[in-house]
Amino acid sequence: MGVFPVAPNQAAYLRAFENTLLAFLVFSGIYLMVSMTASNFREQVSS
Repeated sequence: MGVFPVAPNQAAYLRAFENTLLAFLVFSGIYLMVSMTASNFREQVSS
């Protein structure tokens, strides 16, 4: 028989701020790429 798991005193992956910042950076990068593509497409269509 194995040993019983021991509960840690604090969570090992409690990184709400880092996860929020990472999600903000990822979504802002996606938004920047989409807006640049749309701007380029509008410029090509108008000329």
